Amino acid sequence: MSAIHESFESLTDSEFDTYANELVDKSVSAERRKQALAYLQQTASSDKAILDAERTALNVRKVAHRKKQKAIDAILSSHDFDFTRDAALFQTQSTTNTELAVLLQQDNQELFIKNRIIGGNLVISGNNVTVDGQSNGKSATEDKLVNTAAVTGTLIISGNNCTIKGVDFTSTGEKAITFSGDCQNCTLVSCKFIAGSGTGADSKWFYGEGFGGGALTIRNCRVEGFTGVLLMDATTTSAVATDNLKRFKLKDCYFKNNQGCIAIRGMVTKPIKSAIVTGNTWITDTLHPSFWDFMEVSGGVSYVEISGNSMTAPVGTELLTGKVGGYQLWTKAEGRPFVINYKNNSVQNLRVAVKVVCHTGFWAPDTDDDDYLIDFTEGDYSNMFRVFSAAYKKLDGTTPSSEKYINGDYAPENAVLYPDMHSAVVNPHGYTITVPLNV
Repeated sequence: MSAIHESFESLTDSEFDTYANELVDKSVSAERRKQALAYLQQTASSDKAILDAERTALNVRKVAHRKKQKAIDAILSSHDFDFTRDAALFQTQSTTNTELAVLLQQDNQELFIKNRIIGGNLVISGNNVTVDGQSNGKSATEDKLVNTAAVTGTLIISGNNCTIKGVDFTSTGEKAITFSGDCQNCTLVSCKFIAGSGTGADSKWFYGEGFGGGALTIRNCRVEGFTGVLLMDATTTSAVATDNLKRFKLKDCYFKNNQGCIAIRGMVTKPIKSAIVTGNTWITDTLHPSFWDFMEVSGGVSYVEISGNSMTAPVGTELLTGKVGGYQLWTKAEGRPFVINYKNNSVQNLRVAVKVVCHTGFWAPDTDDDDYLIDFTEGDYSNMFRVFSAAYKKLDGTTPSSEKYINGDYAPENAVLYPDMHSAVVNPHGYTITVPLNV
């Protein structure tokens, strides 16, 4: 039976052609073919009437707009501006780096620094400041991002609602980005952060102490060559979160040859509303001796979305003892919803791809939520000891550190509601997962 359309507007030309011919060809008798053709004509005529009415309304709006534009043109023509008196308009605006530094202390500045080279720290203390290097904006993960503005030094932020776009940063100290003053909301877009020579064996990219939270967005950035175990901590120095990070987004970024981990920690009393990690690439030839996971979202969090990412550790890492893994996800926020949406990712050469801590004091995710998904259908999971574990350690505490997430019990605080989380994993290829000892 052919579909009955009240309108053909949603069909493409080829779709309509196929539909119309099939509908007519279904009819053997002349009478039925007349009915089919009458239906096609009536529906097409109805579409035409609607389009004609929309065209008429659009023409009325165009006439009204032309009248407004003529009124503006008349006002403009009555002003005979002499632009020769504004010679500065036609001259290159020459702002020294010293003058730029002063502007960065002022609120509501939007500054364009294409081709500018700054030797020293870039310090932003004004609120609502945007610094735009006007890069080509192309993909960082495809190695096509090119910036002309460059800073050799530390990015230091103390202002609220700051945005930095299209700038290359080569750090000269241990930390590439630092914060002060409990500032809120920060956006980094199409920037490169490279650990410069002489930054030491404990260099860090994003040192979150002093960042007060709010919204943090990092998009299409390249981060390379940092050696410390703490590559990034959004709001702390690797401690319990005390600042309210409301929303976090990490999208389309390229992490190359960094040895450490990213930690996004929410407050237990005020969980992160959403942590979105999509389209990123991690690849490294060396891991820090104390490395735990490429990406941790923990403490208090309501929704975690992880999709379209790729993680590649050094070959053979999966054979090591220890906790080296891809994603570590958990919450201690009592009674708060916790939803995970994980799909279309690749993780290679690690012990465990996805770890969800379901132990005493922790809360299992809501596997009944419509958005809940842990799916290993798509992606490359080669050289993995486990792809998933919800078993952190044994309840009696006898699990050695090297065996955590490999041999453990399932004992979240809400185990009565969600007694068997690992059975909800979508695993059509039969990858090895950790089955809790007490399940």
